[in-house]
Amino acid sequence: MTQTPTIPASACFRTTPGTLWSAQAGGVIVGDHVRNDWMQLAYPEAAVWDLLARGRSIADTAGRVRWIAGLSPEAAQALVQGCADRWLRENRIRQWPTSP
Repeated sequence: MTQTPTIPASACFRTTPGTLWSAQAGGVIVGDHVRNDWMQLAYPEAAVWDLLARGRSIADTAGRVRWIAGLSPEAAQALVQGCADRWLRENRIRQWPTSP
């Protein structure tokens, strides 16, 4: 099995066109009105989504999520990296500003 390349810690993101999200008491609801596809994220993934979708870098998001969720630096980095990898594959976010 091949490993997916790690996204650089300096990478920043934006949502893909058609993606909307709303913060709720228990997390975040993310929707793509073009694909009619919705998902609900609980915390701490909801915090990761909100920070990445607002253009924060992997490194900055991991640092903030570490404190929000009470995680070790390694666990926060792994969480953010995993979320970013998954959401890139699902076409929910895209790297920015280098993305078309």
